[in-house]
Amino acid sequence: MFHTDSNKGIVDGYDNEFVLDLSINFISILRSKLPLIISGKKSQVDREFIEFLLIESFRSLLWNMPPQAFYLFYRSDMRIKEALPLKYLNSYGVYNRFRQKRKNYRRYFDRFIKRNLLGKIDEMYALDTFILEVDLRKLKNATKIKSGKFDVEFLYKPGEGTVAGVICAVLVNLSNFSLVEVNFYSKHAKKVDIWEDMVLNTIGTKTGQIKTVIADSGFFCYDIFKVSREYRIIPVIKIRKNINLDKFYKIAGTMQIKLEFFENKSIKLAQVLIEDIRMIVAKTVENSLNYDKGFAKIRSGIEMLFKVAKRVFKQNNVHVYYTDKMHYKIYFTLYISSILIQFCKEQNVSINRLTERVENDISIY
Repeated sequence: MFHTDSNKGIVDGYDNEFVLDLSINFISILRSKLPLIISGKKSQVDREFIEFLLIESFRSLLWNMPPQAFYLFYRSDMRIKEALPLKYLNSYGVYNRFRQKRKNYRRYFDRFIKRNLLGKIDEMYALDTFILEVDLRKLKNATKIKSGKFDVEFLYKPGEGTVAGVICAVLVNLSNFSLVEVNFYSKHAKKVDIWEDMVLNTIGTKTGQIKTVIADSGFFCYDIFKVSREYRIIPVIKIRKNINLDKFYKIAGTMQIKLEFFENKSIKLAQVLIEDIRMIVAKTVENSLNYDKGFAKIRSGIEMLFKVAKRVFKQNNVHVYYTDKMHYKIYFTLYISSILIQFCKEQNVSINRLTERVENDISIY
């Protein structure tokens, strides 16, 4: 299992030169991966987009260096030129004109292929949600939010009160910390609908490998236990304190399977599937009851993804009010964050210490 909640790895000597060398190494590896994320023949705009992602990732690692300073630094350091040869966005003027077109990036998602540095070794996933806040300073009249004209809603955020934003759901494979799916939902969306969209429709299968998905008590819903078993998903969800355990055993621990599930399947295959479902039901009950004894710590690894996205790649409040306009930024920020975590694991570097170093220091260049 991919653990990210420790400070294991290189922890001393995190000076500015170390961070620079690490950033150059990371960008060099990332450059070999990013051209593969867009399928099909690549146009000039596609290649400009890839260079843009590389520049943004490198700037973020170097204490969120301003674009103008990056290009000055780029021209004076041969190591960066070798690691990041820029063919299209080779000046600040060209870079700035391309950045102004970012509202059009949504089109890339139809051709986007997620590539990872580490291969997955297990089928254990974590599903979590967070509130992506929206900056309202540019919005003159907040009544448009109440009227439902925008995708943005007024939401309650613990510790802060009412904020304007959207609910973002994230699914991560915990074995290699790879990003699987990102999507936005209304506060009125049912938990079982989010689960079906993010889990069953994404990694669910009728006859393939059995998968485990961990979620906190916010996803506790009897319907989730009912619909997951036929998709070979073991839901491990923290049980709420006020739950009637007898009812939980009756619903989560009962093999209720529709007869249509066995249509067009041989007797031998049906017997295998019945045994698998019996095991899924037993593991669902056992693991959910033992959530606090081990699964809570495993699931908390997904918090590292949010930490890196916010503190290293500056995933702050967005300034748009429609989810399709904010999707590209959040998606790629979380994707690059997952790649950085994989890179640090591969290089035996403490992602916690690196995050603290990048966030707390001010650029010396």
